Amino acid sequence: MPEYSRVGSEIIEGPRRLTIAAEADVLVAGGGPAGIAAAIGAARAGASVVLTEQSAFLGGVATGAMMAALVGSSMATGVGLELIARLADVGAAPTWPGPPGRSETTPFDPEAFKRVALGMVCEAGVRPLLYTTDSLALRLRP
Repeated sequence: MPEYSRVGSEIIEGPRRLTIAAEADVLVAGGGPAGIAAAIGAARAGASVVLTEQSAFLGGVATGAMMAALVGSSMATGVGLELIARLADVGAAPTWPGPPGRSETTPFDPEAFKRVALGMVCEAGVRPLLYTTDSLALRLRP
């Protein structure tokens, strides 16, 4: 248990040791749609990537709060468009007809999103650290 002392209106916490959990070139904090895309993009560019997420799953509000829709998906490119296509491939999102083949909002099955997103992250070589909030020592490479 760390030592504490009080100095005026401040609490001073004594030193503590943390085991280094991982070393990486890039740390992405948060596994929502933007964090997923950032982590996959960095890994595909050759960086070693750690993605931390406080929940037990990826997707952020889109899955955790059952939002279950990607708004603005007609503008999706890159990893975002690939995620939508993979969701459609497993029957978890509609396939939109006509060019560019997308709708402004794409509804999806939140549980399938969690599986598809985690699969894409792992396939790209990203190391996901779920249930991660604090007390994590990570060494970023210079």
